[in-house]
Amino acid sequence: MSKARILLPIARILLKKWPRAVLLIVSVALGVGTVALVLALGEDLRSVLLGRLFRDFPVKRIDVYPKSVELLGLKLSSPGPGLSRETADALADLPDVEEVSTEVLLPVPVCVVAEFVPEAAEVQCSVYGVDAGVVETDKKLPEFRFDPDKDVVPAVVSRSVLEGYNTGFAPSQGFPRLTESILIGKKVVITIGASMFTTSSVRQMSMTCRIIAVSDAAALAGISVPKEYVRRWYRWWMQDEEAEPPINRLIVTVRDAARVDAVCGRIVEMGLLPAARRQEGKRLAQAAKFIRLFQLVIAAAVLGSVSLVLGAQIGISVGEKRAWYGLFQAIGAGPAAVSAMILFEGIMHSALGGALGIACAAHLRNRLAAEVLAQLDPLESWTVAFPTRVFVFAAILSVALGIAACVPSLLRVAFVAPARNMNG
Repeated sequence: MSKARILLPIARILLKKWPRAVLLIVSVALGVGTVALVLALGEDLRSVLLGRLFRDFPVKRIDVYPKSVELLGLKLSSPGPGLSRETADALADLPDVEEVSTEVLLPVPVCVVAEFVPEAAEVQCSVYGVDAGVVETDKKLPEFRFDPDKDVVPAVVSRSVLEGYNTGFAPSQGFPRLTESILIGKKVVITIGASMFTTSSVRQMSMTCRIIAVSDAAALAGISVPKEYVRRWYRWWMQDEEAEPPINRLIVTVRDAARVDAVCGRIVEMGLLPAARRQEGKRLAQAAKFIRLFQLVIAAAVLGSVSLVLGAQIGISVGEKRAWYGLFQAIGAGPAAVSAMILFEGIMHSALGGALGIACAAHLRNRLAAEVLAQLDPLESWTVAFPTRVFVFAAILSVALGIAACVPSLLRVAFVAPARNMNG
């Protein structure tokens, strides 16, 4: 008996029951579409959170500061080793340390004016000198280098500075908020030797800086520029060609993330204060795991409900045609042929419903992804890859759902004697 002779009569019978077929297709579409949408948006959130985890909290990086004590509300440096080139060399000699970089501070009053802010006023600012590797996180910054022939200095600001402007200064002054994309490429003018709190020095020098990146690895308050600029400005201020600016922090990169705690212990033994920011990273990782658990719970609940509805309706439909299946068995159709008839019915409904649900979910995901991710930070431009694997999984799931819904009917009809089916 050919496949066409088996399946075409089933198709004709199903067309006569088209309201039930439409109901089943819509039910499967709602279920599979909901699961696909939840999984897709969940993957978008997880990719963003994990991206932030590795961008904002480098698991192999440790910031090292000198220890301090509080006295009468003042934070004072405690007796012990400070930060120096010798300290950096000692840290570099530790067996698990890959690299040690220094961040130097320009210990000079500096005022900055952001020319792109309307009616911008001078504000006090700190200036730090770092290597490019310190402020590079998710992308390289080839422009962040010392070039004595250029009048414009490349600069990087911390994301905390941008958030502080947007949440405090901008609303209080009625200024527009800024996004990273707007900030990058803008210029600021720093005046070395100028102060808002004391009489400005007679010796002043103004420099134009262009912001090339916003980085969480930069100093929390101030502007970071290539280290050689800070060294040159400090020597100009001190009028000493041999003077070296003080080190503000040391940045230690560990070879293996599993050895971070061991290196922190050695740093403490040296009388210094390590800051690895592991707890913040752990919290983000836990949030990503919670999203995955939420996805699985929602998917299981929806698929369970859809499978029950689909299985019950397939059972009713097969029950109505049970005598017809018995007749086919009597004229020579074996268990495989009857199983093919029943599976055709189930897979047809689930495949059509799955295709409809996946198409709707993909459309909604493209519209909702930007809105959902914007809730994390309305001022950041989010770009995430289309989760193709989620929708491929949903397509496979919809077919599997149809097969699973047919199993009870297969056991009840396909593997029993023709007479029993014909008698109902």
